[in-house]
Amino acid sequence: MKWRSDIDRTGDAVCTAGFWISKQNRSDQRYLVTAGHCFDNELANPDGSQNFYTRIFSFVNIGRMTDHSLQPTDVGYILKENGLIVGRPIVRGVGRVTCASPIIGSLPSDQLEAGSYLCMSGAVSGTQCGDIDALDANIRYGDGHHGEDVIVTTIYSTYGDSGAPAYHSGSEDPEDFPDRILIAGIILSGEPGDEEEDEEVTTVVQPINTIIVDDFFLITVN
Repeated sequence: MKWRSDIDRTGDAVCTAGFWISKQNRSDQRYLVTAGHCFDNELANPDGSQNFYTRIFSFVNIGRMTDHSLQPTDVGYILKENGLIVGRPIVRGVGRVTCASPIIGSLPSDQLEAGSYLCMSGAVSGTQCGDIDALDANIRYGDGHHGEDVIVTTIYSTYGDSGAPAYHSGSEDPEDFPDRILIAGIILSGEPGDEEEDEEVTTVVQPINTIIVDDFFLITVN
């Protein structure tokens, strides 16, 4: 499995925003979840954090990624420090799917089944769906990093989609966008597959139950 560097065709580093979470003891603070490997050590601040920006509204600063990890859990937490950024609990369709639906909760990996469908809304690939090949899988990337208890899917993804919200769906058709969203995790990395070898597309998902830890909780419309 390849470790994704998330460099787009223009040479710019890019990742996808996942969803918003907060802490039980600091509900006034909101964090945007994305992949931990989106952190670039060369761009780190003196305090070990890194500033992240949205491409919408001409690269407005979101805030600092104050905590991240690569293995066995690949996740990063961006603290919202800009009042212009509104942390809404929604997932938007991307590309040909233009609707948006509210987040009502989450589905941890022990509530998912192999063969059921997950979809994602990636900044580069848009809204894509696939089925679950494996749950609680352990994988090793080409650079030696490893992941534990991840979900392996047939969702198509590419560079720049890392951090995208992965959510449960009753259909493999991206246009059957759910009216209400149950978050299953975030997109990490993938392989495009080899059509000549009849290989399936493979994308790894970091499960929500490994992201919402300690006193974090998912922000929903409820």
